[in-house]
Amino acid sequence: MDSPYTRNFKHDAGGEITIRGQYMKNYMAIAKRAYRHILMISELQEKLSAQDRKIQELTESLAKMKDCIDSMKDGIKSELGHLNSDMHDNRNILNQKIDEKSSVILGEFALLEKQSEIRFWQNYKKSDENEFEARQRFFNSLPKATGGLRLLQQGNAYLLKKLSEICDKNGFTYWLQSGTLLGAVRHKGFVPWDDDTDCAMFRADIEKLRYLLKDNPDFQVTLIYDWWAKSRQIRFRPRDISIPCFVDIYIYDWCENNSDEYWINQKCKREEIIRTIENDSSKEVSFWREHPYLDDKSEQAPYIESMFQKFIGLNERNEFDNKQNISQKAVCWGLDNFSVNWKRLFDKDFLFPTVLLEYEGEKYSAPKEFLAYVNRQYGNIWELPHDLISHFHHVSHEELETESMKQKISSFISGETLCPQHF
Repeated sequence: MDSPYTRNFKHDAGGEITIRGQYMKNYMAIAKRAYRHILMISELQEKLSAQDRKIQELTESLAKMKDCIDSMKDGIKSELGHLNSDMHDNRNILNQKIDEKSSVILGEFALLEKQSEIRFWQNYKKSDENEFEARQRFFNSLPKATGGLRLLQQGNAYLLKKLSEICDKNGFTYWLQSGTLLGAVRHKGFVPWDDDTDCAMFRADIEKLRYLLKDNPDFQVTLIYDWWAKSRQIRFRPRDISIPCFVDIYIYDWCENNSDEYWINQKCKREEIIRTIENDSSKEVSFWREHPYLDDKSEQAPYIESMFQKFIGLNERNEFDNKQNISQKAVCWGLDNFSVNWKRLFDKDFLFPTVLLEYEGEKYSAPKEFLAYVNRQYGNIWELPHDLISHFHHVSHEELETESMKQKISSFISGETLCPQHF
C-alpha cells in the first residue's frame, strides 16, 4: 500500500529520488524551524521565569519599603504627639505665667490705686473730722451738672414727682432704686453725671397704672420689647415722646422666701426665657430681631407678650391686688426685666415699711434698709466713683445743648405743655 509519502513517485523511478529528496529537504526545513521555535519557547519560559523572580524581588522590596514607611509614619506620629503634648504643656505653662503676671500687675495697680485714694482722703480730711465725714463732705460738694444735662435731670425729677403723686393718690406702692436711690443716699439728688431716674413697683400696680393713664393727655406708661436685653422695658413718660424725659419702672413680684435656691431657680427661668426667644423662628420674633425696640401696640406684640407670660405665670403668686400677697415673705426681681447678677431678692422686712429720702428737694419712698440696698448693688458707695467718664448716656448730650431741645424741656418742667388733669 502506498504511503502518503511515496504515492506520487511511482511513475518515474529516477525522478522519485529527486522528488523525495526535495520533499525531505522541505520537511527538514520545516522541522528545523519548529525546533528553533521549540528552543525559543524554552528561552521565553526562562526569561519569564527570570522576570517573575525579579517581580517577586521587587514585590518583596516594596513590602519592605512599605513596612519601613509605616514605621517612619508611626515614628513621626509619635514625635508629633510628643511635640503637641509638649506644646500644650508649654502653652499651659505660658498662660499660667501670663495669668500670674497679670494678676501681679493688676494687684500692684489696685494697690497703687488704693494707696493714692488713701493719700487723697488723708489730704482732703480736715483736722476736726473723721474720714467718713470727709467722704460725705466730698460727695456733697461735687458740683451739679450744667447746661443741657442739668435741664434733662430737672425734667426727669419733675416727672418722678408726678409719678410719686399719682402713686400716693391711688395707693400704688413704689420705691427708688438703682442710680436714683444711690443719688438720694449720697447726693440728695442726681448723681452729677447721671441722666435718668429709676424706681420699682409691683407688677399688679404697674398694670393698674397703665390702665389709669391709658387716655391721659399728659402722661403715659410705655411698654417696649427690648430684643438686646430680651426684656419688657416699662417707662413713665410724657405723652409727647419728643420730650426725652422718663422714669424707668422695674417689675417686682411677691414670692414665698428669700432663699438662695429660689434665686437660682429664678435665674434658670430667666436663662430659659432668653433661649426660647433666641431659638424661636416665628415671623413675629424674626421681625422683632430686625426691629430691636418693638412697641406693645405693634402687630407682633401679642405673640411676644404671650412668650413672656408663659414664664411669668411660673411665679408663685401674681394676684392683681397686692393686699392678697400680705402672707408672702419676700419680693423678687421680675423675670421679664433684664438679667442681673447680684441677688435682687429681698425679705419683705428689708424693703417695708418704706422710708422717705430727699431727692432734688422732694421726699420719695425708699427701701427701709436703703444703705444695705445700695451697698449690695454698688459696694462701698463712699469710694471715689469709677463711672464718672464711662457712665451710659440715655440721651445725646449734643442734642441736649440745642436751643430747641432746651426750650422743649423747659416748657415741660414749667407745665406749659400740660393739660389740667385729675388722677
